[in-house]
Amino acid sequence: MREKEFAGKKYQGKDGSVIYYGENKDFIWYQSDDCHDDNYYRGTYEFYFAEQALEYIVNSLSQFGVTKEKMEAYFERNSGNEFYNLENYCCMVLHNEELMMNGECRHVTPNESYYMGFYANGYLDAANMQTGNYALFTRVDEK
Repeated sequence: MREKEFAGKKYQGKDGSVIYYGENKDFIWYQSDDCHDDNYYRGTYEFYFAEQALEYIVNSLSQFGVTKEKMEAYFERNSGNEFYNLENYCCMVLHNEELMMNGECRHVTPNESYYMGFYANGYLDAANMQTGNYALFTRVDEK
């Protein structure tokens, strides 16, 4: 299962943020890896990959307008690109449960952030389906 590529791993964002995926499907996202006591989200996560991701997005997240036909056309247009294909297609769901911002802990009403994109070889290129913002994360193999 490809989700194991995340469990217990750290991923660094291009924007300086970092996300730690726990072994028990928990996560913590920090705005900066230099500060772990402020500006973070905490919760649980789940991943879907390849055909399972496509089915989940099309059927369970239909409010975002992604259709199987649109994605099949996208895969066809990118058939020469080894990264942007169905095999690497993924959906990451972050179940946000706690927010610490500017020194104030806020137990948020649990909400989800949905990311659609591609994952391969420790590189996650995805867009937040609610905001359209890109999340570009690379696995950091710590020593």
